[in-house]
Amino acid sequence: MLSVVRGLPPPNVDDEAKEVRRSAIRIGNHFEEIGILMKHGVIDEAIFLDRYSWNIRMAWQLFGSFVASNRKVAGDTALFENFELLVVRAENFDRAHPSGYPAGVRRLNVESARPVPPAAPLQGNP
Repeated sequence: MLSVVRGLPPPNVDDEAKEVRRSAIRIGNHFEEIGILMKHGVIDEAIFLDRYSWNIRMAWQLFGSFVASNRKVAGDTALFENFELLVVRAENFDRAHPSGYPAGVRRLNVESARPVPPAAPLQGNP
């Protein structure tokens, strides 16, 4: 049953909140499965993270407190641990690859047709 996290009964809440919880569990399970596949080398980590690291990190930002509360209630730090591992690998990938553009390859001179104020420098770049 999708409303249960490792044997925890769903909280006594209205139907809309139950559906939100079921949806959160589906999302968590999705990333959990991807984390398992990556951990065992079924998915090429570099290719996958080159495309999805940002999505993974953003999902965890929204999902992390849900994981924390369920871990606390269940007394089980293993809940969604492969999703957590996926996030750590995504963070490490992004630190190691601040740009997806290959080093040493010529860039095109791309200019905006409209005036745009210059962006603030990225953190770590002068």
